[in-house]
Amino acid sequence: MKKAKGYAPRRTCISCGTKKNKSEMIRLVLDTDGVMIRDADGKGQGRGAYVCPNNACWQGMPTGSKLGRPFRKNGSIRIHPDIHFEFGC
Repeated sequence: MKKAKGYAPRRTCISCGTKKNKSEMIRLVLDTDGVMIRDADGKGQGRGAYVCPNNACWQGMPTGSKLGRPFRKNGSIRIHPDIHFEFGC
């Protein structure tokens, strides 16, 4: 089915629950070791989760086992340490 002209996919922030255009969000994916990383080009393999590009959403993002829900994984999800620098945390 063809999308209407001007269609922009919308995604929900895993922290605040706000719905925004996909282009306004930061996509997060799990690497092969199960560590959460930023998907810079938005084309990484696997299930992704989205977060707003601001410190409030980053700091309020779920951690540990609660972070597994958007990725549909059981157990705790580790966050790559370099992600913190991108948000200024």
